[in-house]
Amino acid sequence: MLEIEGVKKRFQDTEALKGVGFVLYEGEVFGLLGPNGAGKTTLIKIITGLIPPDEGRVTVDGFDVRSHWEEVKRLLGIVPQELSLYPGLSAEENLSLFGKLYGVSGRELKDRISFLLSLVGLWERREELVRNYSGGMKRRLNLALALIHSPNLLLLDEPTVGLDPQTRALVYDFILEVKEKGVSVLLTTHYIEEAERLCDRVAIIDEGKIIALASPGELIQRFAPEELIEVETEEELVLLKEKLLDAFASFSPLVVEKKVILKVRDGRRRLPRIMADLLSFGVSPTSIHFKEPNLEAVFLSFTGKELRD
Repeated sequence: MLEIEGVKKRFQDTEALKGVGFVLYEGEVFGLLGPNGAGKTTLIKIITGLIPPDEGRVTVDGFDVRSHWEEVKRLLGIVPQELSLYPGLSAEENLSLFGKLYGVSGRELKDRISFLLSLVGLWERREELVRNYSGGMKRRLNLALALIHSPNLLLLDEPTVGLDPQTRALVYDFILEVKEKGVSVLLTTHYIEEAERLCDRVAIIDEGKIIALASPGELIQRFAPEELIEVETEEELVLLKEKLLDAFASFSPLVVEKKVILKVRDGRRRLPRIMADLLSFGVSPTSIHFKEPNLEAVFLSFTGKELRD
């Protein structure tokens, strides 16, 4: 459904994408997982034809984005980070306007509006002006707009940023439901839970490069089978960093500000000895957190840094 080949993009002195490439297959949810600034939104803009790549090629269902844009845009549904709504119109009127822009009309348009407003839980509020909607309601309507023309590929650029947990769960259900209806999905996110819960395959991207690509389970099994132990301290650890890295070398340590992160098998059994060693260096732990193996641990194993907003 989507093929990215050797895509590069530079903005002045910043190389935003450094030869990105992958294939998204029909009927799957494919995740681009990485921190802000990793290149995710730049790639979305290239796929949608908003900016050209400096090098490389993008095809959607066999159509080259640059030479067959008219065909491509009929295949794409896009949910950008910024809401694309008209606040002075109702939800129903927004959907009608966007549908007509895509060439949908008549009974087909009416049926699509009814179906989508029910799908996102806004049917009862369909005649209310969008300016009176909550942030979560606006986000759900934005999702519906992207599907008004029955696209084959849905692009979701961090669709749950800023949402409360309840609305985020509704968005998750929406993504899984449209997948069941045969829509392919490209999801960009920096939320671990999102990628693990929704994606058939995940490409981890950092600093414009894809550093790992497989199913969430495969990535965890291959690259991060250990638990993470995070020990937070009272003091900055910059002066002890080299000693801590040397002392805990077998646990692939990461020392950041007031935190020590260790990758450990059977961590709870080993914890008393770890604590004793930390105390011997004069480190005073204030809290300890155990994290089961997840995609953040995979990211840490490749980059040596945490996946943060």
